[in-house]
Amino acid sequence: MPRVSISQVANAKDAEDLKCAICFQMPEDPRVVSCPAKHMFCNECFTRWVDKSGKICPQDRQRFTKMQNPTPNQSSTLKNTKYYCKHKRDGYKFVGTSEEVTKHEPVCPEAVVTCTVPNCDRSMKRKGLAAHNSNKKREHEQLKKKEICKLNADPYKALATGGKLEVFLEMKALRKSTWVEVEESSESSEDSEDSDDYDDSDEDEEGYWAY
Repeated sequence: MPRVSISQVANAKDAEDLKCAICFQMPEDPRVVSCPAKHMFCNECFTRWVDKSGKICPQDRQRFTKMQNPTPNQSSTLKNTKYYCKHKRDGYKFVGTSEEVTKHEPVCPEAVVTCTVPNCDRSMKRKGLAAHNSNKKREHEQLKKKEICKLNADPYKALATGGKLEVFLEMKALRKSTWVEVEESSESSEDSEDSDDYDDSDEDEEGYWAY
């Protein structure tokens, strides 16, 4: 399940009190160390810390003997912490638990999506997609016909998709969405290194389908 960012926590005090002191996000698969303050960390973060630094709490530098599950109060607070949808806008603020927000975001009406009709590529909020498809129905039909002609003229594409435009479009959409997820993940990582931007729109489509 995708992780909800600490920047989406609705109550700033909850975020400050519960965040992992190693990755500064809300703890994932949380563990508590047996120091007096019972500080909480992500299991993965803390395992790496112990392997490198030994049994010393990274928050107060106190030695500890073991890791344990969160206290009932900590578990309850984590479970009931409220988050904003990452697509929140003025006047639209979906709020829910981590699980509820994770389920909501892929269908959020405020999320910006791109029309999947080939060579349309217009972006809009998801709530406007139905109206866009209705208003551009004739234009979309023409674009699809052009794509079918290109598909039929290329034996490699026809072989890869069985000659079906919908299969070709699904493969293109999947490829595009994968790059969008990678780019979003890269932007949200504070520690990520600078890298060259990848412009999917400039990639030679023939190169992708060539065998």
